[in-house]
Amino acid sequence: MMAAPKTRGYPQRRSDEWVPELCTHFSNATGWPLRYIPADQSSDSALMIPRQSCWQTELRDGQQLLGQLRLDLPHERQVDRSFAMVSQLSQGLADLVQQVFSTIRQSDVQTLELEPFVNRKQSVPQGSEMLGAIKQLLRAGLQLTGFRSAGLFLMEPSGDELRLRVSHRIEFQFIPQANRLLRNEPPDLQVLSCGTHIVLRRDDGTSNGWLPADASIGFCLPVQAACGVLGTLWFFDRRQRILEPREKQLLDSLSFQIASLLEQVVWQRESATHQRLRNELLSLNETEGDAPARTLRRSNFEAAWRVSSRFEIGGDLCEIRALSGHEIAIFIGDATGNSVPAAVVMTGVHGALEAQLASRPEDARDTARVLELVNRSLFHTRRLPHFMSLVYGVLNTQTNKFTYTNAGHPSPLLLRGDEVISVASHDLLLGIVEETKYTSDSIELQPRDVLVCYSDGVSETRSVDSKFFGIDGILRSLEPNLHAADTLTLLNRVWNRQSAFAAPGQVDDRSLLIARLLPE
Repeated sequence: MMAAPKTRGYPQRRSDEWVPELCTHFSNATGWPLRYIPADQSSDSALMIPRQSCWQTELRDGQQLLGQLRLDLPHERQVDRSFAMVSQLSQGLADLVQQVFSTIRQSDVQTLELEPFVNRKQSVPQGSEMLGAIKQLLRAGLQLTGFRSAGLFLMEPSGDELRLRVSHRIEFQFIPQANRLLRNEPPDLQVLSCGTHIVLRRDDGTSNGWLPADASIGFCLPVQAACGVLGTLWFFDRRQRILEPREKQLLDSLSFQIASLLEQVVWQRESATHQRLRNELLSLNETEGDAPARTLRRSNFEAAWRVSSRFEIGGDLCEIRALSGHEIAIFIGDATGNSVPAAVVMTGVHGALEAQLASRPEDARDTARVLELVNRSLFHTRRLPHFMSLVYGVLNTQTNKFTYTNAGHPSPLLLRGDEVISVASHDLLLGIVEETKYTSDSIELQPRDVLVCYSDGVSETRSVDSKFFGIDGILRSLEPNLHAADTLTLLNRVWNRQSAFAAPGQVDDRSLLIARLLPE
């Protein structure tokens, strides 16, 4: 059980510090000695005005006695004639001090009333308990500000719609537009965009149908946490009223507590989901962690490739597979992001590719058509704002023709003798636009040509002095005995040199593929 909050008196140190100082300034300015006597120093005899005093008044905070202000006769008789003026000035000062104490007490009382609700964030409620906790916070807001009703709108996972999820002292059907599409520009959009409050009033034409029928005013503020904006919070009242700063501050605090509750629940659910997805993806992803290099060799073709993830799983895809006795498919890609989100996208693209190659192997050589189908599949299945670059190519080892389509991936390099040829062709990333039309290009390889495919995790690695490894780093790694070494040796040269080049913590998801056409 949560302990009841301790009653907050006003620390005597607070009034002892500034009220006597105020009295000193008054005395110096007027020549009339003004004293402050704290309540704990007041005795029954002290309540009587002593002979040297000519005026006194009590100071209260609205409930309890805090002390007295007492005006003594001046030491210089020439200022004695100004008693009426000075006594009025003293009374004005007393009223001002008393108002300060009253305001402080009211603020502290409201804080004490809110503390039992605020402390609920120490434990994360589940299920119906969450609904009850949020309603209790809404009830506290209504009690402490005098608003009549409240409603909580939460953002849908799609990010394009708000839905009314909780209301207090008003039925759902009486709050206009329970489902609010952001493209229709509801007033919530201004709150979400600017992170500020708005006030709608029926009498000045700003409501535009967004207030309940019996409400004259609506106050809207954002519900936002470290993870982003979660929704909006509305308070309604029948009375036309001006919100005081303390009321806005109190509702800001209440909104923050609701956001904290929601954020903790979201975090717990996402952690469980991520752990489940991680376990499933680890079982599906053949390129988890830092996998060893793989190789493929035919009579006139050899290749080596390797992929590594910054975390346990990642978003890079790199693979070679035989389509027939003389056709070889090559694909290398990179999903945006890292870890689980990127791996989800990569696994979806990999699955769609495999499905296309298995169901219609005769169409696999139409690289543009294959990527159009994969793109459409990713567009309809992804639930995260992540996309993927991909180079998909088919090499015919009988004709030496390499046909490829590039969906926004770094261009492969073709090394022919001392010449470096960029295999350039660029279309849109996968998953952005549903009906994207992709194009294919082709190039005829020659014996001893070396094809290098890589992800930006290789080329964009930074050193301790913030220099990029770049294409130059790849080429320098390949230079010694380029045409004598096998593809696995070449791959290891680039991989090891890039690893040594990288500053601590700079290694990202990375993949590298090196293929060579061998002489007959």
